Parts: sequence; structure tokens; C-alpha cells
Amino acid sequence: MTEDNNTNIEPGKQRRRVLFIVGVIIGLLAGAILTMLIVDWLDYKHPTVVKILEHSTPAGSKDTVINYVIHKHVNQEETNPKVLEPDSLAQDSIDQETDYQDFMLDEDEIQDWQADEEMPQSVSEDKILKKNTIRITYMDENKRIVPTPANSPIQWQIQMWSTPIKNRLSYQYANNLLKVKGMDIENMKIVHFSNQFYLVHNNRTYLIKPNKQFEKLQEAPEMSFAIK
Repeated sequence: MTEDNNTNIEPGKQRRRVLFIVGVIIGLLAGAILTMLIVDWLDYKHPTVVKILEHSTPAGSKDTVINYVIHKHVNQEETNPKVLEPDSLAQDSIDQETDYQDFMLDEDEIQDWQADEEMPQSVSEDKILKKNTIRITYMDENKRIVPTPANSPIQWQIQMWSTPIKNRLSYQYANNLLKVKGMDIENMKIVHFSNQFYLVHNNRTYLIKPNKQFEKLQEAPEMSFAIK
């Protein structure tokens, strides 16, 4: 009698265990599905908004702000065109960065630029302050003075021009006419040596080459000439 009762009890306990495990699994699945539905609903009601400033092209018009609505559960192909496609503002930023990399100034050019910024608006153009005529001194390879070679210029016309840039020595030379800025033309010498022209002023020597516009005087410290 006792063995029959034990036999009937064992199957009942196993059935309850199976039902309990199945119930737990179903509950977990239902909870996960419910959580996903709630997250989707919240994302739809409260999407992420990205504001991008877009410059207007017509003159006098105001800039506009474009709102891009981004849902978390959107396919990557739909999100990329809106987020990654460069608008006019992004393209301008790229162009400005490129221009900045290409626009490299040395120290002298930066000083000139700063001087131009500080220059009064009333200054419109430079003018001639002095004129002079200087005889050219020709020298041989031993730096001895020689007569003027045939078909060579005997003298140059020198012009001293005004400039708003202080401490800036510049020159322009063409057709036996030398224009200088930032330097007094008094006590100036012109020397021809080794097929090059040099300007000598206050014990300093500068190389002179033909050019089309004013450029910085390049000092030649290795060159020195004894001229009375």
C-alpha cells in the first residue's frame, strides 16, 4: 500500500517542477518583449534632435537652423545621409582650414600685415621723397676699382619712396632706376662685382636684382667693399 502511494506522488512533483520552469521562461520572455516595446515608444515620442546652422546664400538674409530628427532604431542607410552629408557650413569650415594651411607667412610678412592693419585709412599711396643720381663702381675679381666696361651703365637714378611700414627695407629695380623704401639715399653706393649689383649703405651690403615690384632687401653679409 505504501509503495503505490510513493509512485503516485513522484509524477505529481515532476509535473509541478516542469510547469514552474516553463512559467518562469514565459515570464522572462514577456518581460523582455514589453521592455522593447516601451523603449520603442519612448524613442518615438522623444527622438534625438540635432540642430545644424545653415548659412543663407542671398545677401541680407538670415541664417536658418535645420533640425534633424534622429531615432535610435533607424537603419544605418537612412541615418548616414542626414548626419554625414556635409551641408554648406561644414563645407565652408573645410575650405577655411585648407586656406589656413596654404596661407603660411614668415615673420617679416606677419609684421608687414600687422603694420598694414594699423595704417591710417587716410594713407592712400606712397610718394617720392628724394631723388639722386649715383655713379656705379665697377670692381674686378680682386675687388679693385676698374673703368666702366663698354655698353655698361655709368650711373643709376635713385629714388627714396615713403612707406607706412617702419623698419622695413625694400626695393624695386629696373632699367637703371632703383627705388628704395625705409632707407635714406644719402651716402649710398652702387657696386658691380662678379656680374652682380650691390647696394652699400651704413657698412651694410645688399644684393640688387631686377624685379617688378617692391620686395625685401636681402643683406649679403659675406660681401664687403672698401669704397671712399
